[in-house]
Amino acid sequence: MSKLNFQLSFAAIHELAEGIRTRKISPVEITEHALHRIERLNPKLNVFVTQTSELAIEQAKQSERDIMHGRYKGPLHGIPIVHKDLYYTKGIRTTAGSKILNSFVPDYDSTVAAKLHEAGTVLLGKVQTHEFAAGLTTTSPHFGPCLNPWNTELVAGGSSGGSASALAAGLTYLGTGSDTGGSIRIPAALCGVVGMKPTYGRVSRYGIIPMAWSLDHSGPLTRCVMDASLCLDVMSGFDPKDESTVDLPAPGIKMYPNGLRGVRIGLPTSYYYEDLMPEVEAAMKAAINKFRELGAEIIEVSLPLIKHVRSATMAIMMTEMYSYHEKWLETELEQYGPDVRMFLKAVEIFRLPFTFSLSGPGN
Repeated sequence: MSKLNFQLSFAAIHELAEGIRTRKISPVEITEHALHRIERLNPKLNVFVTQTSELAIEQAKQSERDIMHGRYKGPLHGIPIVHKDLYYTKGIRTTAGSKILNSFVPDYDSTVAAKLHEAGTVLLGKVQTHEFAAGLTTTSPHFGPCLNPWNTELVAGGSSGGSASALAAGLTYLGTGSDTGGSIRIPAALCGVVGMKPTYGRVSRYGIIPMAWSLDHSGPLTRCVMDASLCLDVMSGFDPKDESTVDLPAPGIKMYPNGLRGVRIGLPTSYYYEDLMPEVEAAMKAAINKFRELGAEIIEVSLPLIKHVRSATMAIMMTEMYSYHEKWLETELEQYGPDVRMFLKAVEIFRLPFTFSLSGPGN
């Protein structure tokens, strides 16, 4: 790979955006580069469920025309992206990684998909998720395993493994994700990219197939923190179709031009630090020291009830999962993959899941 191609494959959104805005690089050029890379690497990684190559070229050409006529929409205009295959996309199938929804084609966009489209993004396609987001590996019995580009003997993590793998392999510049108990953050960590689980209510979940609707979050996966902030700005905001959303702007990086003076960061004194690997602890301490250098005030906080949170989360999550899947459990049980079928059957047997093992699949 030439140095120029390498730089284009792994460029950050904010770097590309400046080149697009000043017309030094074309959205069509970026999109064609991404599609060629997908053609070469996707057979090895198995990231995509549905590719939208023709649509992507059409959208890239429209972005180029808009920009040439002075209709630049902002830093995501002309940027190629992928959606986790839980996000409704009008006219494009949305499988949730399942055989049950293999042919499901929504007639409307999820709110996040609509916002990103309105911002001028270019859709490369829909990428793998662990079936119905109910797992941590994105290893699919229906579409095959989504692999980690750093080592294809390893999983990409889940359930947003497709977005994380695509970013790490240089196939896209933004991937959407969803997170109930780690499904953005786990694959981001395993693939070495940035995953952002926003505050509850910050981003609409309308039109996203749920794992557990009262616990789910929607957020971006990107290559750097600056890009995550830019994407969160677009994805955030009040949505009348999701009553949990709040009418507040996202506090992006641009709100802190002079560092973090005046910002207070709470640091738990227990639980999170009881079983840390030494290198993880060192990375955490380095990050905390960087926040201090930037002017933030670090305050130690006590969370005495946090030891009960996991049990409460499992009770809520499993009850809501059963409610969503009940209709299919009666008629489509054998269509689920073995791990998700076993998980859902356990929920059905116990009904109230307080005694169910906390080591079962999660999101």
